[in-house]
Amino acid sequence: MSSLTATATEAAKFKTNEWIYFQQSRQHSSRAGYVKTARRDGGYHVRLVQNSTIVDVERVSASDARRQMRAVQPVEQDAEFKAHAADWRVLAHDREHGGGGSGKKKKAAAADADAMPCDTPYVALHEALRKERPSGTKNERRLRLGTFNVCHLGGGANPNPPEKIRNLAAVIRRSLSDVVVLQEVSTNADETVALLAAEIGGGDWGFRLSDATGGSGPAKGECYALLYNRTRVETVLGGEVPAVESFMYNRRDTGHAAFRREAEWGTAQRADFSFAGASAARLPGFFRLASCSGRSLVVATVHTAFSDAATRRQQFRALGSLLPSKPLDCSRCVFALLGDFNSNASNTEGMTSSASFAQTKFGQALADELTQRCRFSNVSNHHDATSWGGAHYDEAYVQADAVGSRHAHVYPIQRRIAALAREAVRKRRPGGGGGGPVAAAADLNPLDVFTPPELRPERGSIHHKTFDSCVFTDHLLVFVDVEFQAPSELPAKGRRLYAKAVAAQATAAPRASNSSVASNRAAAEAPSSDLTVVALREQLRERGLKVGGNKAELVARLQASSDLPKLTVAVLKDMLRSKSLSVSGKKAELVARLMGAGV
Repeated sequence: MSSLTATATEAAKFKTNEWIYFQQSRQHSSRAGYVKTARRDGGYHVRLVQNSTIVDVERVSASDARRQMRAVQPVEQDAEFKAHAADWRVLAHDREHGGGGSGKKKKAAAADADAMPCDTPYVALHEALRKERPSGTKNERRLRLGTFNVCHLGGGANPNPPEKIRNLAAVIRRSLSDVVVLQEVSTNADETVALLAAEIGGGDWGFRLSDATGGSGPAKGECYALLYNRTRVETVLGGEVPAVESFMYNRRDTGHAAFRREAEWGTAQRADFSFAGASAARLPGFFRLASCSGRSLVVATVHTAFSDAATRRQQFRALGSLLPSKPLDCSRCVFALLGDFNSNASNTEGMTSSASFAQTKFGQALADELTQRCRFSNVSNHHDATSWGGAHYDEAYVQADAVGSRHAHVYPIQRRIAALAREAVRKRRPGGGGGGPVAAAADLNPLDVFTPPELRPERGSIHHKTFDSCVFTDHLLVFVDVEFQAPSELPAKGRRLYAKAVAAQATAAPRASNSSVASNRAAAEAPSSDLTVVALREQLRERGLKVGGNKAELVARLQASSDLPKLTVAVLKDMLRSKSLSVSGKKAELVARLMGAGV
């Protein structure tokens, strides 16, 4: 199928009722539609699907048509045609029933609709999702990681909208996600995110907010947030509830030494994501969940620019700087990059509504680089819409050793949204719910169905901005399942590292014992000064601490880590302040933070 740029020079003519793709500008996604009327002057009146609703564009001039309209080849194997399958069905129904009228009658009907209150029955989105199951099979050994742009959560005049919190919580809970990273969270949204965590799972869910994503403009008031199921994370990582840390990307020293070691950060020069103060340049963020078992989960997240194409191009080309310099030992650390990439914003070279960044030449080059460098790959299905309006914005990069042959899924599935609204209204019809006549199924606007009456305007339909701020968001949740590897499942290099660690433990154990269990216990219980340098370094690695220095320094570091839990909270906070680290959290979190800093 020819691209929009290719057809821009063609004087294509379209017939009445012919299917088309319409793209208003490079800043907009392509929409499915059909020609309502082909005028004698070469212009057109077209009807399009936008946000699951059919809208009219009554005057498309002949010159605009050459830039904005292109023909459709309805072949089932065509990826773009399949991506708009639900839209074609709605449009076919609309076309068969006269396309909403024409001329004065249509305008009069539209004016009447705007003048009348919305009488569509209300059904809560979280209720409509009760029987909607997520794709994929949940495995207790795996963690389900999600990414969710929540559209300015915690900001504006109503920072804690109850309907939005209930709906967001329902999506996270019913997707069976264990860890979810959020974008577009207001920096002062601690209370809002706490309410969201409580709505998802009460006290079983914890949360952590990052620093602001920038120092000026919109980025100054925006941050990331992490929601996590304490029980599930503790079960998979092992040990007690892990310490949860947050830090922003820094081209020189991202995070702390323990993170950079386990994430194989290396010493390579990395990109400057501030891009010298470029417009809409948000810094990426990192969350680290570390357990005393020696396992850690790192979730990196990014929110690329949408309106500024030049900044987004720079961000895409620098994505490799956010990932490890070589393959990780996935029996100890699982690393994922999840976020809102605005992946098919069509004002970036090669990207359209049906061709996301990963399918461009730059995206393919990045994929090749990451595969060779650290075995990371993009596990998203690029034909899955990740937004309410049908665009594919969100991506997930994970090391192949942790994800296997699995790929990312979306919840709820975008093409099911209109059906959910119709089914919900149909169930209300026998009881006469809603207080008025029920609209025809094809005319139902899901925005109206899922918006409470008190949030609807006095006349006409709800605006999508009101819906995004008070009812839900314009994005859908994307999730992928990851799994820590057992040593026997590691690639050859990982098995050698594990074997070396086991050998070091055996060397440090008393020679008189033939039992490996007794040897490990003896090594653990022996005084630090009696252990060999090899054994000291292995114990320090298990605790995520530095292993450099002579034996005296190693002994002192190990003893300090053992003595930390005996200190008072006040002393621990003083030590953290001296290292410019966060002093929030419970005592166990303070201890873990100091241990991670290499005290």
